[in-house]
Amino acid sequence: MKVSSTNILSGVVGIVIALGMYLYAGTFPSRAASAALYIRFLAVVLGSFSVILLGKSFYSKNSDKIGWIERPRFFFATAGLLIVYIIIMNVIGFFLSSFLFMFGLAWILGYRRLISLSIGSFSLLALIYVVFVHFLSVPVPTGLF
Repeated sequence: MKVSSTNILSGVVGIVIALGMYLYAGTFPSRAASAALYIRFLAVVLGSFSVILLGKSFYSKNSDKIGWIERPRFFFATAGLLIVYIIIMNVIGFFLSSFLFMFGLAWILGYRRLISLSIGSFSLLALIYVVFVHFLSVPVPTGLF
């Protein structure tokens, strides 16, 4: 498959998903109005980026073929780590398993700056906590911890 055809297909699929998200958010109960507003925001962002990708793909002259898996070792390591993440999430909890997943994935992919990696992982999880757990009251698996 060529890059331009893949971009066109991805843009169309992104627009369809964004439209579905936007319409589905309208079915949320009134007590979840803030969650519906957030989902609509995400749908608009996804739809906007999909339209940009679609528009760009019509003006691109790139006809290279896509190599789906350029680095199989990284692909299978990521897939394996994702399976482990899903399995341990209910055991040790969302936040600890997410921290270990982000840290482990970055390490497997070759990122070795421990301080930056720790601060980045912790900051992202703090943001997730504030937005989803505190603001939107989304329940997350607690596990043992």
